[in-house]
Amino acid sequence: KCTAAVPIFASRFPDSVYQREILNALREIGPSEEAEAVVRSAMTDREVGPIAIRMAVDWKVKGLEAEFDKMIRDPKLVFLRQRAIEALIDLTSPEQAAKTMVWLVGEDPMLQGAEVSSYAAQRLALVDWKKADPKLLKDAVDNLLGALFVKRMHFDTDLVKGLPYLGTHIVLAVYSRRLRPPAAAGQPWRKGQIG
Repeated sequence: KCTAAVPIFASRFPDSVYQREILNALREIGPSEEAEAVVRSAMTDREVGPIAIRMAVDWKVKGLEAEFDKMIRDPKLVFLRQRAIEALIDLTSPEQAAKTMVWLVGEDPMLQGAEVSSYAAQRLALVDWKKADPKLLKDAVDNLLGALFVKRMHFDTDLVKGLPYLGTHIVLAVYSRRLRPPAAAGQPWRKGQIG
């Protein structure tokens, strides 16, 4: 491995028409401080961003959680949301990424792609909601309900793709006690009664 080439790649990367090749060469050489700086600078690029994001995750570059969260929420980087949320979950956990995933589910799937919304909804089902902040849980249920409506409205011919939303909503609703069975303390249950 030719680590002496890393500074040359780093200096030429910003203006190079061979950015993809430079990233592939850096991947072969391996992580270093200069290589990580190149990868960080490339993460928001339309062409090489997905490669750089994967490299950052593979190299376990420190301190990227906030950068990925910022990328996900940036309206100019919608094209990278899927890669960024996958990377954020890979680097952390569904619990740590829950706030960002709740936000993603609440975003318009027509702008970010239904795949991104569906992915976030599916991953929300992996969160341990018993330990979650009640406000985050409420936001998750609200956003999932909204996503169910939008999904059905825009994609009504493909109901099967909407099932992850429904399943996640049911899981969240059960944990938030919105679907508790009637009390068994001898009191009659009335239609519309919650708990």
